[in-house]
Amino acid sequence: MDVKHDDRDPEDPKRDATFIATASIDEIHAEARLATQYEKELTFREALRLYPKAVGWSLFFCLGIIMYVRPQSWMPPAPE
Repeated sequence: MDVKHDDRDPEDPKRDATFIATASIDEIHAEARLATQYEKELTFREALRLYPKAVGWSLFFCLGIIMYVRPQSWMPPAPE
């Protein structure tokens, strides 16, 4: 499969809308495949740097679930 290289500025907010409006299904599929491959090859540290909010929310919800389901016997007795 021959994938064309896009020389436009990737930070341009109009780039994606213009690409989708003028691209063929094969071009969109090729770009999606490259993006998926890039994300699968990220190291753990790169993912932390790239998605800090997602990591924070994930930790927040996991901590909430753990606190909700943990047995009360783990808690020290209440002071009298």
